Amino acid sequence: MTTFTINNLPDDLYAQIQQLATQNNQSVINQVIELLKQALQSYKTPEFKDSLPETDVTWEARCKIVPQLIADIEYRRQTLPTDIAWLDSTALIRADRDSR
Repeated sequence: MTTFTINNLPDDLYAQIQQLATQNNQSVINQVIELLKQALQSYKTPEFKDSLPETDVTWEARCKIVPQLIADIEYRRQTLPTDIAWLDSTALIRADRDSR
């Protein structure tokens, strides 16, 4: 196993890691290893639009909420008034820009 030394680690950052390690019943070094693993995993995880079940650990959880999201969208579609004359967003942006 490789040895890794961190120089000039800010005291407040070390204190936060210590507190997290205590909360998770881990040593500081094990907590740092876990944080590094999480950081690398989130770095490698693709965006939702590109994610695949094989690579995204949150895929199942997200799939479970899809029916509720669709039901919410349908409910809003049925209950919101449709006869509203919505303002053109381009006009709003121009008005905001001109007021500056």
